[in-house]
Amino acid sequence: MTEHCESSDGDSIGETVLEGIALRRAGRITAAEVLFQSVLSEQPRHADALHQLGLVRAGQAEFVGAIQLLRCAVELRPANASWLNDLANALCHGGDLAAGIAHYEKALEINPSFAECHYNLGVARARRSEIGQAVCHYQSAIALDLRAPEVFYNLGVALQELDRFSTTSGPKSCAPSSVRFTGCWAWFAHLCSCCTSHSGDGAQWGCSTMWPARGRTCLLLRVPAKGSKRLEASLTTSLRVL
Repeated sequence: MTEHCESSDGDSIGETVLEGIALRRAGRITAAEVLFQSVLSEQPRHADALHQLGLVRAGQAEFVGAIQLLRCAVELRPANASWLNDLANALCHGGDLAAGIAHYEKALEINPSFAECHYNLGVARARRSEIGQAVCHYQSAIALDLRAPEVFYNLGVALQELDRFSTTSGPKSCAPSSVRFTGCWAWFAHLCSCCTSHSGDGAQWGCSTMWPARGRTCLLLRVPAKGSKRLEASLTTSLRVL
């Protein structure tokens, strides 16, 4: 979930919130929770404290409390796309996919280039079997340079699902029907060529000779053993330009 403080307070309240954020990021959740609650005891409508305590509750899988806190924070700052995304995450994890999707869409109305939100909306759509729309949002996330392996994997799974409907009146997709079948295995192959090395604050996904088992298994289940090495080599070569 998004971790960010917009507090412009120059007093001790603002400093307390910032200290709580630092503690939470360091894994000292109980200490952070105490600080956020102390702020809210003095200022019950302090937006940043509400948001941060909501993230704490969500991290503890206390989604009812998280939703209440995050909703209050969003009511105070309705134009904050990041906070809308956090609320949508809590709603979806709490089982209210319809409300979660509505809040993801609000966030994207405010910030159409919010890659993480596109991905989250794709996951929510997929959970509702709205596979065509899920594909569109996964593709948008990738186009906006969200390069995490799970994005490629979920796009591959979604394209595979669409291929099953290719001769029926099933879900529609942004992807042309002619590329759905080959596209899903290309994305699995691209997942296999990703490594999870991190540099600085952003993830850097580079090529690796170690193929993660999940993507490799999906790829090789679809081809005869004698053809697997040829497919693996050709896809690896072609995906260097992606």
